[in-house]
Amino acid sequence: MSLIKKEKSVSQYILKSYYGRIFFEFLVHKNPSDTILVLEGFPSEAEHKKQIEFLYDQGYNVFWPHYPGTYQSEGEFLDKNPVLELSDFIDELKKGEAINLWDMSKINFKTNKLFLFGSSFSGAICGGLANKRKFDGIVLFSPLWDFSDHHKEGNEQDLNHLVLFVKRAYKHLFRFKWDSLSKKIKEFPECDSREYIQGLNSPLLVLHDPQDKTTSIIHTIKIKKSLPKMKLLRHRMGHGMGKVLFQKWGKIEEFLRG
Repeated sequence: MSLIKKEKSVSQYILKSYYGRIFFEFLVHKNPSDTILVLEGFPSEAEHKKQIEFLYDQGYNVFWPHYPGTYQSEGEFLDKNPVLELSDFIDELKKGEAINLWDMSKINFKTNKLFLFGSSFSGAICGGLANKRKFDGIVLFSPLWDFSDHHKEGNEQDLNHLVLFVKRAYKHLFRFKWDSLSKKIKEFPECDSREYIQGLNSPLLVLHDPQDKTTSIIHTIKIKKSLPKMKLLRHRMGHGMGKVLFQKWGKIEEFLRG
């Protein structure tokens, strides 16, 4: 981690911008800093102020994009390859510029190390992205590693039912026409664990609750056999990033610092 004075985000507004059709929120430091890119779950909430400010207060630049077809981002959800689009997003991020949509001013920043955080649904996408771009570390929260292997034993969240729920409850916030998430993801081979596992060479920390009924830790344990250097941190705080980010931050930052 870069040795910089930690700036507090008190009274600072979360900045908002676009790279291509991807809407994102962000906070950046005046000095060169390590950067965290956060990929969210499905469905996700629109508000991430507490998490963004928390990571910023630890001394990191923070970028939190919304997938195309969700919230303010343009297009339809998963109408294009998310790995390729996010790879382009990272290319833009590395240029060190973003437009603050509040006053259209140019915000300049500089990244030292680049870290990738992913929650639940984004697990496989993070795996595919790690084969396209180099990260100094990856942190995954309750990752869904491979959609084709999910819920085979009938002990995890039914993704088909989840899709129906999202269509009912997020009809204007998540825009898509397909009915099967697992079939849709199959269109993107980069998200298949058999494709990305051999190229997943970045330092990797996974936080997973053994009692998680949304994405089972069994898959994480299976993946770990192919990734012996992966660090697995078990906890009892349920599925996803949520409060895990705050309560396990000491262990997460220890990993980030190497």
